[in-house]
Amino acid sequence: MNRTERLYRIDQLLTSRQVVDKQTFLDDLEVSWATLKRDIAYMRERLNAPIIFDTDHGGYRFSVPGIGPKYELPGLWFSPDETYALLNLHQLLSELEPSLLGPHVAPLLSRLEAIVSEQGDNFNDVAKLILLAKIGTRIKHLAFF
Repeated sequence: MNRTERLYRIDQLLTSRQVVDKQTFLDDLEVSWATLKRDIAYMRERLNAPIIFDTDHGGYRFSVPGIGPKYELPGLWFSPDETYALLNLHQLLSELEPSLLGPHVAPLLSRLEAIVSEQGDNFNDVAKLILLAKIGTRIKHLAFF
């Protein structure tokens, strides 16, 4: 598990439970105590996570956020080439049978639409600019597969 995965897992544990003890973190993350301390310190100092150690309950928890920068985990950033590849993927996936992969790729497609929309562009207009030429494709009938 890399550092980013650990940070997301720490956030998930603290969000899902009221208090998380040291041993639960160590068992779940499979890291040393020193690594856990570094990760928590990083979240506090760099990401403004309001993590405190609650001595009454014997574990870590989120405190009430104070005045200052908002706590937020690092987001997912795409380069222009990666965005272009994802838009191509969107076009390919939208042409598949809806029942085949639809439920599994719907979250990715909705996130991609949100990313494009955040830039002030209409997703449908951008998607129309991409055309994948299908040369020599066969007509298939789902009943035979």
